[in-house]
Amino acid sequence: MWEPISGSRPCISRGRVPAARIYAFEPTSASYRCLAENCARHAPGAHTANYAIGSSNREARLTYYPHRSTMSTLYVDDEEDRHNVRVLFEQFDPSAEFRANFWADFDRGTLQETVPMTTLADALSGTGIDEISFLKIDVERAELEVLNGLADDQWPKVRRLAIEVHDRNGRLAEIGELLDRRGYRVECLREEYFSGTRHPYGLRSSRLTKARSSCPGQHHRSSQ
Repeated sequence: MWEPISGSRPCISRGRVPAARIYAFEPTSASYRCLAENCARHAPGAHTANYAIGSSNREARLTYYPHRSTMSTLYVDDEEDRHNVRVLFEQFDPSAEFRANFWADFDRGTLQETVPMTTLADALSGTGIDEISFLKIDVERAELEVLNGLADDQWPKVRRLAIEVHDRNGRLAEIGELLDRRGYRVECLREEYFSGTRHPYGLRSSRLTKARSSCPGQHHRSSQ
């Protein structure tokens, strides 16, 4: 989980659903410290883990940006990130000073960190969880890997998902079709001010008897 302020989503969830059982994963050591502290203060009892979630159990090389931590990723695409920022600046028109400071810090202090990775199947094994009410995925171009790490018998336990998807090489349609096959209604969302960027789409999915997806470029299956 990558958050603007690490741990903000678990804290919000605990505030809205006090009895929620929360599991949060953060691979970078610096962001994990923030996650653990925020959860300890505002979501006591939340389970936190300092590793990445992916499609296999291995070590992975992660690029961490101290001054833009929400872009930290296993899959760097510097050109895409810069393009998106330039378009957003055109939309919001920040001051020249802000722009200069932002670009000055853009690559300053970039770190490479080797992090452990495991699958959701293994991360949740032995927890006794029989239902996942809400699964949030925000992993900067590694969305499909996280989903592929769910075991077949775990999919029926997941009621709802919210996923930030970077639409690279048809990835948006691919994930929409995967969720459709798994029995979810899929809703594709995008903020208007991201028009013209290659910024990620949002997918909101809920399990229904009949599934249907609204993702661009997707071929729908017939529900019986």
